[in-house]
Amino acid sequence: MIKSELHPIKPPVSTIKRLFTHRLFIPFIATLGVAAVIIKYVNLAQLLNTPLSMIMGGIWIVVGVHLIGILAVAYTARRNQQRSETEEETSIRIQHENKNDLETKGQTIPWASFYDTLVWVLSFGKGSSIRKDTVVLADAHPGETVLDVGCGTGDLALALQQIVGQTGNVCGTDASPKMIEVAKRKATKHKQVIFQTGLIEKIGFPDNHFDLVTNTLVMHHLPKDLKQAGLTEINRVLKPSGRILIVDIQSSSGGSLFQRMADFMVQLHGGHAIMHDNVQKLVPLLKETGFNNIETGKLNRQMSYIKAKKL
Repeated sequence: MIKSELHPIKPPVSTIKRLFTHRLFIPFIATLGVAAVIIKYVNLAQLLNTPLSMIMGGIWIVVGVHLIGILAVAYTARRNQQRSETEEETSIRIQHENKNDLETKGQTIPWASFYDTLVWVLSFGKGSSIRKDTVVLADAHPGETVLDVGCGTGDLALALQQIVGQTGNVCGTDASPKMIEVAKRKATKHKQVIFQTGLIEKIGFPDNHFDLVTNTLVMHHLPKDLKQAGLTEINRVLKPSGRILIVDIQSSSGGSLFQRMADFMVQLHGGHAIMHDNVQKLVPLLKETGFNNIETGKLNRQMSYIKAKKL
């Protein structure tokens, strides 16, 4: 979630381009065509009595609705941003970003008000479950100090605060001021959670400050040099033996039909080359920036995690 809002992403264009250029798009359309022919020339009642055909039909309906949902949310978000952002607002925003030194080579998501909805669509409504699994993996303890880098709208940071309790402290940073605005609204009843704008490559906290740093759905937005710079900064602000947890999208290979469909959806959002072994490629970078005890695994079919400790 790191990119200057001076050049915001255009989600509808990006998603449509990936859809039409994806290697599975033609087979997808061909299968729909075959299904249309079968429905036209075969008795529909007889067809629906076949378990395999019902399963296949269900899969394609889910995928189709998912794609339509992504495009609808992204298009609405983009139009809403264009309507709300006058020339005066743009000028104020640019001055604010320059003042806070938020220029970066990464990517941010400027349409923060729609972000939670988009996550719900992309995760098939499992966002809350994924967050709970992430909290378990983070293994935070009461009294610890935690930083969520690239916190988005703040849900993970707020969940972690419930674990560290009154004696602990949680901070969330994101390069998008709009994301931080949404996070602060959510945190009105959780005064101990501090949200502020900030870059992963320039974390505004002192050395050896945090027990745990979390980073979710951020790394696939960053070029390699920014990944390394961000990990170096995370290492700097962690206490000796402090922990890092990274959770990100990663495409699979092979597997069941459902896994292939899930892989298809993942690659629409990042491209096959970017998402293949996305998390695994962070292992050598972690070693180079001073981490050990590295552990990797799958959070679910679409997401992987990597945990490590500061040397």
